[in-house]
Amino acid sequence: VSLRTGGSGEWRRERVEEEIADAVRIFERAGDDAGLATAYRLLGWSAGTACRFGDCVAAEELAIEHARRAGDIRQERRAITAYAGATSLGPTNVDEAIARCEAGIEATAGDRQSEGNLLAVLGGLYAMQGAFDRARELVSRARSLLQELGLELDTARVGIEAWRTEMLAGRLDSAEEELRRSYDALEARGEKYTLSTIAG
Repeated sequence: VSLRTGGSGEWRRERVEEEIADAVRIFERAGDDAGLATAYRLLGWSAGTACRFGDCVAAEELAIEHARRAGDIRQERRAITAYAGATSLGPTNVDEAIARCEAGIEATAGDRQSEGNLLAVLGGLYAMQGAFDRARELVSRARSLLQELGLELDTARVGIEAWRTEMLAGRLDSAEEELRRSYDALEARGEKYTLSTIAG
């Protein structure tokens, strides 16, 4: 799938999603479950970046299904993580999102990167229920685990869930500190994708 159109360096989401739909049809005809998992993960990414989180959840659900059929554990784990993240941002009920996230942690057992990212999302979900101590504990565990693995970008993204927790708890100074910590870490690496979200 080519994200760029023409020579301007710009891309059009509609064109990207048309190309993904074409790829889905090709992979379906070929019976290529690994290819379908990749295509649906891309579709989930496109929907998520457009804040269409219900569509993202649906696409990632299909990605999980096809990755499992293909026996592609890596794709399955990445799709589970994206799926859980989308449930926390879209129309999914918080209780259901928590259950899905906890199931995701169980399903990705042994993958510490997935575990760390899922723990962070789970923390944000508990904050939505007002369970702030539980949320902080989960976010802290996520941050420690990802730091231990040396995953600086993932660690910085945990700041979004830490921010969410403190914002919902009404601790605005702490919320700002969390985002500034993540912003500084990402800026130092020259990262721009997550940085723009944190800056906003």
